[in-house]
Amino acid sequence: FCALPKLTPEKFKVTIIRIADENPNHFSYVDATKMALMMFDSCFTQTDSADLPVAAGECFIIDTRVMSCRHFLKIASNLGTLRLFMKYLQEGVPFVIKHMHFVNCSSVFSKIFSLVRPMMKKEVFESTHIHSEGLDSLYEFIPKSVLPKDYGGDLKSIDDLHKDCMKIFESKR
Repeated sequence: FCALPKLTPEKFKVTIIRIADENPNHFSYVDATKMALMMFDSCFTQTDSADLPVAAGECFIIDTRVMSCRHFLKIASNLGTLRLFMKYLQEGVPFVIKHMHFVNCSSVFSKIFSLVRPMMKKEVFESTHIHSEGLDSLYEFIPKSVLPKDYGGDLKSIDDLHKDCMKIFESKR
C-alpha cells in the first residue's frame, strides 16, 4: 500500500496497492485487509498542508501483476471478510472513491473479478476500470506527473515511495 505524494489535477489522492511477494503461500487476505484499514487511518491523520492538501476523493490503482489463481483462491476462501471490506469501502469510509483501476491484468482476471462484482454498488462498478492492454488507458485518468516511474510516471520508484510512506505510517504508531 502506497499513498502517492502528489494529487491529481482534480485533487484526488492516488494509492497503489500491489503484492510485493509473489509466493501465494505468504499471502493472507485477512492481513492485507488489516493493512489497508491501518493505512487508511494513517492517511487520515496527516494534516492539510501546502505539500499535500486535503483530497477531494480517492483513486486506487490495484496492480495484479503477480497475482495468481492461488492468490485469488485465498481471497475467495475469505468471502465473509471480502463482503465486510467491500461494504466498508462502499458505505463506511470517510472518503469518496472516485476511481478504482486494476492494472497488469491477466486474461483470468475478468473471470475472477466476477466474484467481486455482485458485492459492488452500481456507482463503484461504473467507476472501476480494468487496464489489461498496458497503461496508456490509465493515463486518461491519472497523469504521469502523479505516478511513480515504474508505472511510466515522473515520480521516484514505487519501492522508494513505499519506504517514505512506511516512515510516515510507523511514525503514527
